[in-house]
Amino acid sequence: MLELNFGCPHPSQMEEEGVGMLIGQDPEMAGEITRTVVRAVRIPVITKLTPQVNYPTAVAQAVKAAGASGVTVINRFTGFTVNIEEGKPYIHGRAGVGGPWVKPLALRWVNSIYSEVGIPIAGTNGIYDWREAVEFIMSGATLMEVGSVLMLKGYNHIQTILKGLQEFMDRKGYKTVNSMVGIGCKKSLSYEEMYQLPRMKSSIDQGKCNRCYNCVRSCFYDALQRGQEGVISKSENSIGCELCYSVCPADAISFEVY
Repeated sequence: MLELNFGCPHPSQMEEEGVGMLIGQDPEMAGEITRTVVRAVRIPVITKLTPQVNYPTAVAQAVKAAGASGVTVINRFTGFTVNIEEGKPYIHGRAGVGGPWVKPLALRWVNSIYSEVGIPIAGTNGIYDWREAVEFIMSGATLMEVGSVLMLKGYNHIQTILKGLQEFMDRKGYKTVNSMVGIGCKKSLSYEEMYQLPRMKSSIDQGKCNRCYNCVRSCFYDALQRGQEGVISKSENSIGCELCYSVCPADAISFEVY
């Protein structure tokens, strides 16, 4: 298999025109180059997309039409960080940045391209262990690309990822990886559809609640308030955002329809 990197952020800072992510920002150019390469080789060709474009899905559609067998979603952003002790940038200037922090952004485009283009996807940029691999698979990816974490933990970490993936599949009853592909994507709702959902309210298990009041502090809607016996839920104020559930250390909060 041959991967065409239409997303590398570094060459775009050089004098040459039409290289790196500049190709990935132009659907017509990306399609033309992909078509030329596909005609010249007898192995599958996939293209690596850049996130630094308004709509990567359009580029995915262009390279699919040009004969690409798949797309890699998604390359790194151009970032900038400063060593405050020395007052100068790390690695001398702007450079490609990625990793687990950017995973939700990468998954957004895996989700969109899986739904709208229908082309095999290699997921990358944010996979640290088996959990992230499952997230990419459930968002629509059928192939994983893992890099940065191997620099930190070595190539043997691949076996750790595979072991965790197999244990998860056994625990959840998934027979094959393909049975998980896109299942999260297929249940994804638009904002319009979300607004049609029944309202949710939080329920507090006072036996589990440790009175830390993290939930009260984090609620901007006064749906949770301090009471003499603990946290009081005001369901009429709840919007069902589940932030309180996320900050509860005691697993004392659940949600139900009202």
